[in-house]
Amino acid sequence: MGADVLRLVVPGMLAVLALMGALWLLHLRLRNAGIVDVGWAAGLGFLALFYAALGPGWETRRLLVALLGGLWSLRLALHLALRLRGRPEEGRYEALREEWSRAGRNVPLSFLLFFLAQGVLDVVLSVPFLLAALDPAPRLSAPEIAGAFVWGISLAGEGVADAQLARFKADPRNRGQVCRPASGTSRVTRTTSSNGSSGSPSPSSPPRLRSASSRSSARR
Repeated sequence: MGADVLRLVVPGMLAVLALMGALWLLHLRLRNAGIVDVGWAAGLGFLALFYAALGPGWETRRLLVALLGGLWSLRLALHLALRLRGRPEEGRYEALREEWSRAGRNVPLSFLLFFLAQGVLDVVLSVPFLLAALDPAPRLSAPEIAGAFVWGISLAGEGVADAQLARFKADPRNRGQVCRPASGTSRVTRTTSSNGSSGSPSPSSPPRLRSASSRSSARR
């Protein structure tokens, strides 16, 4: 099993780090570090598909990994990319630039390390996908079936919350305000920052599948 882990993790990690490096170069031209969020979501989905395609586990479970991880990633990456298009850099990244500049740090290099760290985070958070893709058990357990059900509810909830947040930000009366609904889906699916955008660079954690050695593991 150790050889299978290395065979999947090493090339998967290198691919995600290469993606983050390419996005860092693109961010230098765009001067918008928000693209790292798109890369984070896409990288995690890529790892789910990669592990599912090449893992030695039960085929049905690997197909489930590809479906759940891939759809989650596609929805979130597209949402973040559309939100980023034609808009200025989010305040949290502007604040990082100012903070690093005041501290006398090399800002482009600091952002490179930040981008690469998000790629490493992808590898860490993809462990449940990896373990599921390695699991040879020829049947889905009750926790796995329940997890897939929860995934469906969570994906729908995220879509509703994103729509709520988009409506809030589109209203000129809410300029500079914090989206904190007293009730509703977005209250339980996300925390928002002071400019109404997602407060964390890592969107909601992907669904988790049980493996032979682990039944649980690892954003937003």
